[in-house]
Amino acid sequence: MTPQAATVRDRAQLVRLRALRTRAAGRRCEACRREVAEACAAVEWREWRVAEWRRLRAALAAWIVGPGAPELGRFAAPAMSRRQHLEEQQERDEVALRDELRELEGARARLGQAQAHWVRERLREDEARGLLRDATRAASLVREEQQATEMAEAGTPRGADTWR
Repeated sequence: MTPQAATVRDRAQLVRLRALRTRAAGRRCEACRREVAEACAAVEWREWRVAEWRRLRAALAAWIVGPGAPELGRFAAPAMSRRQHLEEQQERDEVALRDELRELEGARARLGQAQAHWVRERLREDEARGLLRDATRAASLVREEQQATEMAEAGTPRGADTWR
């Protein structure tokens, strides 16, 4: 095996390895995209829950000052207990929402890092493909020069073999 052929073989192997790394980085990007989508869905759901607790608290307050006012003496303790329950649930969901927003932020940061890694791997793969192209051209030139030398040594005029 000529040194040029060995170089071409090595460069082809490098291209295959770089392609594998690029695909792995792409899979990581997809996983991070799914993670971001799941975190977004969790945040949206939690925001809906917080809004729902607010709506229930507002409805209870409207009932207390409206239709429930005449019977407030009879329903004061359960109404206050219900209001307190709604406040606690809203507070818990607001805390969970803050946590989920931090998780979403982290997922987006991880996605950005994964995308940057994929771009770097893609550039390395492209560079390896360029090296393979260059090595292939060089090997082809060396082969042509060897054939020309062999033909000259054999006494065959250059280009005569193309007429056969």
